Amino acid sequence: MKKVWGMLRGNKGFTLVELMVVMAIIAVLAAIVVPTVSGVTGKGSETAKGQDITQVQSQLDQFNSDSDTGEWPTKADIAAIPAWTAGNLPTSGKYAGIEWTTSTNVSGTPKAFYPDYIKKQPRHASEVATDLTTRWRIDSKGIVSMEMDGGRY
Repeated sequence: MKKVWGMLRGNKGFTLVELMVVMAIIAVLAAIVVPTVSGVTGKGSETAKGQDITQVQSQLDQFNSDSDTGEWPTKADIAAIPAWTAGNLPTSGKYAGIEWTTSTNVSGTPKAFYPDYIKKQPRHASEVATDLTTRWRIDSKGIVSMEMDGGRY
C-alpha cells in the first residue's frame, strides 16, 4: 500500500498530452452538437411564424366578416400606397400594415381587433421591416404575410 501511495503522491496533475486529448474530444463533440441545436431552433422559428400567420389570417377574416361594413384592421404605412383609409385594402400588388388596435362596429357594438379578436399580438407585431413598413402585412386580397430579415412568409 505504501508503494502505491508513494507513486500517486508524485503525480500532482495531468500531462499536457492528456489535457490536449480531452480538449480535442470536447471540440469534436461541440462540432457535432452545435449545428444540430442551431438547426432545430431555425426550424422552430419557421414553424412559429407559420402558426402566427395562420392565426392572424383566421382572426382577420373573422374581423372582416363580423364588421358591419366589411372593414379590415389596416393602416397605410407604406409610402408607395396612395392615401386610403383604414378598412380599405390597397390596390393590387401593394401591402397595408396591420393595425392591431383598429376597431369596428359589430352589430352596433365597437370591437377592437386586439384584444377582442386576437387575444395576444404575435411576435414582432410592432416592429418595422427593412423597407420601413410594418412586419405584418395584408394584401389587396386580404392575405396576411410577414416580412422578416428580407424574406416574406
